[in-house]
Amino acid sequence: EAVELLNPDFATVSKSTAGDASHEQLAEFEPQHNSIPIETPRFSSDTPQGYYRQLAAYTAKAAETSRIVVFAAEHVRDLPVTTFVNTAIELAQQGQKLLLVDADQQRHALAQVFDVPPEQLEKAVQATAFEGLDIFGLYGRPQGMQSMITTAVEKYVCLLIYAPSASIRDSLAAAIGPFEPTVFVFGFDDNAPSVGSGLGTLGFCRRMIAVPPPIQT
Repeated sequence: EAVELLNPDFATVSKSTAGDASHEQLAEFEPQHNSIPIETPRFSSDTPQGYYRQLAAYTAKAAETSRIVVFAAEHVRDLPVTTFVNTAIELAQQGQKLLLVDADQQRHALAQVFDVPPEQLEKAVQATAFEGLDIFGLYGRPQGMQSMITTAVEKYVCLLIYAPSASIRDSLAAAIGPFEPTVFVFGFDDNAPSVGSGLGTLGFCRRMIAVPPPIQT
């Protein structure tokens, strides 16, 4: 069954930027207060479907060592919820058992995508139409975050957390830091000091992986 691409507005990535995924390169960048190098895997595909397959492959590989994977960005515009959901669907269709965690307390993005009332999503894990893909909302109750995550880590292959802004990401640090998550950073530009300095708060993670924007057809 083909994955329906939910986002009609893909950013353009040139083939020269995409590079070759078979030759993964690591670029080291050390923002203030953070000594974790940022990995920059190359994406070889020039189609949206190929982009999501490769992003799903990198995510699955990260989940082998980090049970929690965070999709993070400094701004919502750098990480549309459709990028998060399409990657999760690709993983679920490969047989992965995932819990998608929506930490976007302002927009309730996952609740909108899956047409679930936000108040219902924050009370209990909800199943979706995709086998092995469940969702949960961390809306307005950070005090219960760590206990929920501890329980869920035992049940799922991976907790995939949507954190599309700096303020959301920072609020997660205390709860997920002990699990040493892998963080996929969207909208990263090593030539933009403001973005680099913002990543200093990611010192709690095991790995940081910079991801290029989705590809336009």
